[in-house]
Amino acid sequence: MEQKRDLRLDYVKGLAMLLIVIGHMYFYLDRYDGSVGWNLCNTVHIPIFMYISGLLAHVSIDKYGFSKLIANRAIRLLLPFVSYYVIWSLLNYHNIVDFPLKEFKKGFWFMLVLFELMVTLSLVMRMAWKYHIPSWVLNGLVYGAVTLYLFVVPRGNMFNILFCINLYWHYYPFFMLGYYFYKFVRMMQFKYAPLYLVLYIVSFYFYFYQHIKVLVPLCNLFSLLFFVSMFIEGPHRPMEKVFAKLGYESLQIYMIHLLLIYHLRAYIPVVENPWLEIGYYLVWSAVLIAVSMGIARILEKSDWLNLFLFGVRKRKK
Repeated sequence: MEQKRDLRLDYVKGLAMLLIVIGHMYFYLDRYDGSVGWNLCNTVHIPIFMYISGLLAHVSIDKYGFSKLIANRAIRLLLPFVSYYVIWSLLNYHNIVDFPLKEFKKGFWFMLVLFELMVTLSLVMRMAWKYHIPSWVLNGLVYGAVTLYLFVVPRGNMFNILFCINLYWHYYPFFMLGYYFYKFVRMMQFKYAPLYLVLYIVSFYFYFYQHIKVLVPLCNLFSLLFFVSMFIEGPHRPMEKVFAKLGYESLQIYMIHLLLIYHLRAYIPVVENPWLEIGYYLVWSAVLIAVSMGIARILEKSDWLNLFLFGVRKRKK
């Protein structure tokens, strides 16, 4: 399977990971309110990861089947999620319940929601194959049911918070769009990138500056279409090997940098100039990523730590 790995996907994941770290710099340093840099990062980074995760779900299903897929993803996603909750609790023992009772789970919500989406996909495909119903119909019904549920039940409901239902609902379409990539492959062409860019800029303007909240999904969608068509299908991909490496180790970088930035934020100087801070946070993000990768290499030397922290089982020699 490693020989068939598509480095273009790792390349795009690496670019998205850089945007995530930059976005977290804005967020944890309280510079996100009204910031153009934060808004730009926030509209694309997680949709990209969800899209590619859905795209790779085909490979996972072919490799494991539905039964083993959930067990594999429980190890890959839920085990590190629980491990980092334990680590965070030890570092913040005075407020141990703050992690599960917050919707964003200190940034680690991503692993929980991705696992939930994997479970949903497996159940939908099982039902589709068993009862000969188009899977996209079942996906539409599930998404409609979740939408209705969120319309009726308040956002602050404990169940919603514990299982990040609002985030699950928001990123459901991007994950499933990735899964059905073969039907949308003609949309992801470099020649369409200018069109997607124009639509993204228009939706970005009306969402962030005219406060038309209904444009949030469109803003995410157009940024995703532009990003993927530009950097996967584009003729020039600078620093491809560097970003492919970041994409390959994206989960390790994601988890370690969150711990670092959360506990080091008080020591990072803040730049007030909105035009200088983008470059400033880019430099800090590069440092955080490099340090995170260095720590990951040390931790990965232990099979147990590699399993519990990154969900990677010992590879057969």
